[in-house]
Amino acid sequence: IDLHAVAVHPTTGDVYVAGRYIGGFSGLLRWTGSTWAPIDLGAGANGRVYALAFAPNGDLYLGGSFTALRGTEVNYIARWDGSAFSPLGQGLEGAVNSLLYADATSTLYVGGRANSTGFSGGTTATGRFVASNKIIAWDGSRWQPLGQGVSGDRFAVVDAMTLDPNSGDLLVSGDMFRGMVNADGTTVNVGNIARWDSSTWSRVGNANFDYNVFDLVYGPDGALYAIVEQDDSDGQGFWRLDGDLATGTWTRLARFLGNDPFALTVYDGKVIIGGSFEAIEPTGAVALPLRGVAAYDPAR
Repeated sequence: IDLHAVAVHPTTGDVYVAGRYIGGFSGLLRWTGSTWAPIDLGAGANGRVYALAFAPNGDLYLGGSFTALRGTEVNYIARWDGSAFSPLGQGLEGAVNSLLYADATSTLYVGGRANSTGFSGGTTATGRFVASNKIIAWDGSRWQPLGQGVSGDRFAVVDAMTLDPNSGDLLVSGDMFRGMVNADGTTVNVGNIARWDSSTWSRVGNANFDYNVFDLVYGPDGALYAIVEQDDSDGQGFWRLDGDLATGTWTRLARFLGNDPFALTVYDGKVIIGGSFEAIEPTGAVALPLRGVAAYDPAR
């Protein structure tokens, strides 16, 4: 089983998953509460689904390496209304890695994959190309640039996106984007975590991570948490931003042993960490044999 993305329907609570499964099935499945039901992507589906996001009305957005679904050309991103797939404009010109739907502004944010497969912009329904490297927004009718997007490294990847609960600003993380480019061409050094305030890119606190920041989440205490790829530097581990987005300081709470963390979520008042690690070593304490999943309680 190779699971790429999970999303929960906002009204029915049905769980949708995308990936490659036992028996060779590759695509989209829906869990109804009692059974798994496949959603047919069509014989013309020619790639994988890597990201899912729901709009409040139940429309499901899919991003990945596919260019067609059920015979319809969609170019790496599509909308599923429960019965049919449709393109967003004329789509993108490269693969999608992450999606985030902002309910308050009805905006879909789209992050790109690494290497030459990632996109450098999207095409509107009228054929106009909108340049925005590795990150772009869909406002419901057309593509909108986020400055000029990620600075030029072809290996850059946008792994995670979240919204600041106070300002609504977009926060993005990933790998190999040491800089983000504003509309005027100025590059802002961001250290693999960046903030978009609807007009300008900026660094998040004193972020200066050299390796992949796999995920971001706001904890039950209102703090921003991040997980950073396993490596030989002091940057690897589980981090919390102390202070505000502009001037805050990143503090490492723990490091991972054996392998990487990959995902964060919040459940029952705790920050849940998932990955392929074999142990976690809290800062200033002995390692704990927590394999693959761990919980952090900010209240303790």
